[in-house]
Amino acid sequence: MPDACDPMKLDILPQMYLREVLGYLIILESNWYNDNIKQLGGQNKNGDSLTLFVNGQLTKIVPVKGKQQGQNENVYIHVGHTSGGGTSTNEGGVDKVPPFQAHVVVNPQQGEVGDGMVKEKEIRQLAAEMLPDTRKFIKRRLHLAVPKMEDCRKVPKLELRRFSSTWLSLSVKKVFVRQHIDCKEVIDKTMYEEPNCIYEIPEETIVDFLPGVQYRNDLDYYSEIGLKEVLQMMSGRLESVEIVGARIARALKRNETSWVISNMAALYWRVRGNANKAIECLRIAIHYAPKHSKDVGLLSLSNVLHKAKYINDAIMTSSFILELSPSLVVGHFNIANLYADREQWNFAAMFYESTLGLQDSFDPAKQRLRAIQCMRVTQQPSPQE
Repeated sequence: MPDACDPMKLDILPQMYLREVLGYLIILESNWYNDNIKQLGGQNKNGDSLTLFVNGQLTKIVPVKGKQQGQNENVYIHVGHTSGGGTSTNEGGVDKVPPFQAHVVVNPQQGEVGDGMVKEKEIRQLAAEMLPDTRKFIKRRLHLAVPKMEDCRKVPKLELRRFSSTWLSLSVKKVFVRQHIDCKEVIDKTMYEEPNCIYEIPEETIVDFLPGVQYRNDLDYYSEIGLKEVLQMMSGRLESVEIVGARIARALKRNETSWVISNMAALYWRVRGNANKAIECLRIAIHYAPKHSKDVGLLSLSNVLHKAKYINDAIMTSSFILELSPSLVVGHFNIANLYADREQWNFAAMFYESTLGLQDSFDPAKQRLRAIQCMRVTQQPSPQE
């Protein structure tokens, strides 16, 4: 079993344990992967799929079979690799970084529910004319050949406007949770508390001008249940949301300006379905994170705003991500999804192409780009750009 709060050593964990802790079969680009890939044949009966991010790059979709309380999901597992097998300095000395760390991005299909009440709230997002020309972030595009009509008949239908929950793991930045949160302490029910980010930032943050941030207490938002297991596996073993929340809360009391702990607290509130508290934590995380790590909180904020239908605000937030991390593949894919939700197909296609320009084997971008191409080929009405 993994050490408390260590990134999961997926390359050495047995198959059954992986099934047990995540509910999905995880396959790695390794000898273990090559030896076991044939076992996957015929398992895609429930439509579930798993996309691997290997060595920091988006790779392939693998069909998997898993059930999570009757829900079917597309689960994206990001398996990062530190160059040269680097090291991380901890309080007790130097710790060797495991060769792989798991980072999960989940695309919910069914089962995300609110409180059962129909909510119609005014969306007071940024005006479209305030958005930057994001084409400046596109440096390289991979174009796919235009499909023929008969090819498009075989293309599976995709719901391009479907929201996808995204989590960029802190270990991508070579930051390990165990250095900031005590994952060994025994937590009983009397110790349960929630990680409220109450620190008053002494100045405005770079995202405070966004209407979705200003009206964060009035967003139509509900639980991102697809991220629940990501939160529960924070310590390297499956724990209840209440226990994980208590661990984060206790750490936050010791260091309320920690960008690492604030990001984890925001993840907790995304799972709980509280946009106001998630954004409060993300404001701290974004403000106090070093420049090269601000994209972690910005990606979460983009997701929260997207889910609340503040799509223009989410696009603006995504532009900040690309300013800071122009080669972040998931950043290009994320903004492509936002343009798809707005039915701005030309922009969506360009950013799916830029995603492929950075990582040409990323099948989700290929599939979405092909779906847009087939919309044009079959002469479906083209939405206004």
